[in-house]
Amino acid sequence: ARRPPPRAAARPFPFSPVVDVTKSREAARLIGAALAKKRHGLIVYDARFIEALWRESGGTLAGSVREGRAPQGTKPAFEFASPPLAEVVRDINKYSNNVMAQQLFLTLGLQIKGSGAPEAARDVLLHWLREQIGERAADVAMVNGSGLARESRISAAALALLLQHAWASPVMPEFIASLPI
Repeated sequence: ARRPPPRAAARPFPFSPVVDVTKSREAARLIGAALAKKRHGLIVYDARFIEALWRESGGTLAGSVREGRAPQGTKPAFEFASPPLAEVVRDINKYSNNVMAQQLFLTLGLQIKGSGAPEAARDVLLHWLREQIGERAADVAMVNGSGLARESRISAAALALLLQHAWASPVMPEFIASLPI
């Protein structure tokens, strides 16, 4: 029997709390409605989305949700931990989840370069590719993490090298298990 998709995956964003996002159609509708603001070149969640997620997880609100930075030294009222990376990648691959792929891509930039912007994520990924496949990394063009942009491409030679690297990797079993077929 096919296992259902996981209930949640954490999504860290600058200027907003870590948010629990389900992979249901209702969550997709909420996400579409909530991604309404752009600040510092980044799309941020609005208060309606935070409130809906808080209520969905069983929380109650006496006041209102508003955007802003917490005073220094304030401890978070709640946190949602991300599943292990292997589980996230498996779910991205098994269910062809482009939204999760994009969030993982942006998280690379945020965790390594300190910026959740696409440029930072591309820099991190291209640096890693150069380390893994050398000069063939020049044959890779990425616009975003989902791979859906028309400008995104990879040469057959670069893809072959990347797959050979994946096969020789210590995480090969997890990668193979994550493939949808």
